[in-house]
Amino acid sequence: MKLLAFAASTSSTSINRQLIDYATRLLDAGLVDDVEIDTIDLIDDEMPIYSIDRQNELGIPRAAHDFFDKIGAADAVLFSTSTGPGGGTNVLSTAVMSGQFFGYDVAASLAIPSFHDNFDTDTGTLSNHELDAQFRAALTTLNDPVGVPA
Repeated sequence: MKLLAFAASTSSTSINRQLIDYATRLLDAGLVDDVEIDTIDLIDDEMPIYSIDRQNELGIPRAAHDFFDKIGAADAVLFSTSTGPGGGTNVLSTAVMSGQFFGYDVAASLAIPSFHDNFDTDTGTLSNHELDAQFRAALTTLNDPVGVPA
């Protein structure tokens, strides 16, 4: 399976990136069978805020085409988190509910609340054992062919 992983942030100190790095380490260690991970950094290909005027004048940026192609080539996409006590649950629920309109199925989702209280930045791991178990369980859904499009 081809997995595209990226932090939904362009910050150099992104908590999103820290969580993605932890997830990909778990996956590389064998948590999921036969996974090929393509980790990209949105900092490398920043795009302008969308504007129909800019699109009409200059077309769609090459970086947008490349990003779209990478998503299309992936069997699964992994991205994540927010610092607040809800862990981005409003944005996450919107992404999950939007799947039907954009042609994707959500195999699993998990909000990590109060990131700095539950993630050890020194070890790069979830320090909350219950959240860590839920996180690992969410990742293992990638082993389920029902949850991942063929």
